[in-house]
Amino acid sequence: MKKVFSMIIVWLAVLLLLSCATDRRFVYLADGKKFFILPPEFSEAPMEVYQRITGKFHERSFVFNSYVKSDSESIYIEFFNDLGASAGSMSYDGENFDFYSPYLPPAARGEYMLADMQLVLYPWSRISEELESDGFRCEHEIAGDTEIRRIYDCDTQIMVITRNGNSVSLVNKIRGYSYMIEEQR
Repeated sequence: MKKVFSMIIVWLAVLLLLSCATDRRFVYLADGKKFFILPPEFSEAPMEVYQRITGKFHERSFVFNSYVKSDSESIYIEFFNDLGASAGSMSYDGENFDFYSPYLPPAARGEYMLADMQLVLYPWSRISEELESDGFRCEHEIAGDTEIRRIYDCDTQIMVITRNGNSVSLVNKIRGYSYMIEEQR
């Protein structure tokens, strides 16, 4: 009886610990280091834009378009090709995350695309605060109309984001991909 009671106490303690654990979404920006996805209310300002995205993953190039609608309550992105056919979609409201693309393998995690969007578009003060609390080092530089955001794991540069007018470039040096996002008017 004493053994059963002890086991019940242990299970209750485990359940209590699990219920207190964070259920925030995250991605690994570096091996073993997480970046926690921020809720939509941290976005800079409401936006509704069309974008042209050209990129490279290792030696493979890709081009697609997106429609982005973002405000303090949710983020919605529709991806489509040059003919207007859907290539996928993503939505996030701070709790629920949905991602679908028939062109990516089932194991592809849309949270990485969401994290990149936040790293590119959210205010640097909020992004750097989260990154530094997650153990990363950040640098920020503004020269004229150009803003440069650098993210490091110790002395290893992980990512460089350059914003200039209606275009943004992101280079992920660890994962081997880059892309240019141009706002379409």
